[in-house]
Amino acid sequence: MRDIAHTGITVTEAVGADVPIVRLPTATTGFVGRALRGPVNRPVRVRDFAEYQQVFGGLWQPSMLSYAVEQYFDNGGREAVIVRVVNGGAPATISLPCGDEKLVLEALSPGTREILRASVDYDNIAPS
Repeated sequence: MRDIAHTGITVTEAVGADVPIVRLPTATTGFVGRALRGPVNRPVRVRDFAEYQQVFGGLWQPSMLSYAVEQYFDNGGREAVIVRVVNGGAPATISLPCGDEKLVLEALSPGTREILRASVDYDNIAPS
């Protein structure tokens, strides 16, 4: 506190909104929520929003997780741990004919943006 005697004004300085939060070198923030894709129920460390997008997809309106992570990094966050949760989601699957049986391929994790594509080359393979 400063007292300016000759004017009769007392000035009190306090930490305001314009003062940034002090960063701690060991601080990590955790986020839990729904995302477009990515590992489920497993913590994944990301160091920027581009890495988040690569693993979990981009901004997704039905869930606030992606927006919270984006704002965290936009405001100076350096490292975050993300845990994706799903509500009864199932991974995408595709069945391919394989003689009398089927070859079933399954995505690594559930999500509406997990798309499976498969290509089978039958060249030089006898029909039997």
